Amino acid sequence: MRRILGLVAAMGLATVAWAQDEESPRYEDVFFNAREVWMAHETRHRADDDRIDSDVLYVLGNIANTMFHEFGHALVSEFELPVEGSEEDEVDALANVVMVSETNSEYLDRMIEAVADDWFIQGEYDESQGPSEDGHSVPADRAYAVVCILVGSDPEYFGEVAENAGLEPAEQQECQGTYEDAHTRWDQALAEHYLGENEEPSIEIPIEYGEPAEGQEMIAEFVQASGLIEDIVEQMRWTIRFPNPITVGVESCGEENAFWSPDERKVTLCYEIVLGYYNRATDQGPDAGLGQGDAEDEESDLEG
Repeated sequence: MRRILGLVAAMGLATVAWAQDEESPRYEDVFFNAREVWMAHETRHRADDDRIDSDVLYVLGNIANTMFHEFGHALVSEFELPVEGSEEDEVDALANVVMVSETNSEYLDRMIEAVADDWFIQGEYDESQGPSEDGHSVPADRAYAVVCILVGSDPEYFGEVAENAGLEPAEQQECQGTYEDAHTRWDQALAEHYLGENEEPSIEIPIEYGEPAEGQEMIAEFVQASGLIEDIVEQMRWTIRFPNPITVGVESCGEENAFWSPDERKVTLCYEIVLGYYNRATDQGPDAGLGQGDAEDEESDLEG
């Protein structure tokens, strides 16, 4: 088992024994916890159960990808990792590789597909012609990067997703190299920083949930009740030998954002960015997204 994929066990989906925390909820629990909160507040649009499942996974997937992205910045900062090219693109690659499950998990597959969907949707409203001032690539490029990692990791399984995104067969084949290169770069960069098989975590990573602003109450409850942040944090602790204590804050920021603060050694997830995921999920039409042709059949299985 390749070590970097141990991070996927944050959702209870991997089989790496050393990476499992017995007190950490399995990802199925994360999904159903989040869904319960969603249903308690489901007044915005009266969707059917399958659509609600898709919306919940959409939001959870984008939260997870955002958190892994920001932890990528933390890893670069804390270990002074060398980065060729754009750091934003490189930590995007980490987040995408981590979320590609080798267990063919229906949950995780649909979550990472939702990340691509969200970047495509954002790209429809993005008029910029190049990277943003903070170094992020344009949304369309970030969407294609997700799809490329997907099809590169499993050409047969994610082939239809890639076709729906407009990737030609030759491009899909090139993506296999893109995936392997990204995986290898990060695995080599982190090799000396992985915890040993019988090694205990070196730090605690406390999570601080701030009071939501008006209109963010449901989002705050959704994030905290799901247990997703706790799962990701615990997996980071049980995978990486961090040199210094760090914290995670989930709070109202006044803007749609998430960020790593090196001076504070803090990863921050803003309620505003989660609200953005929620709005884009619920504003989509029922047939939106890159999902594969048998997604409708798969959705019915989520009820267990």
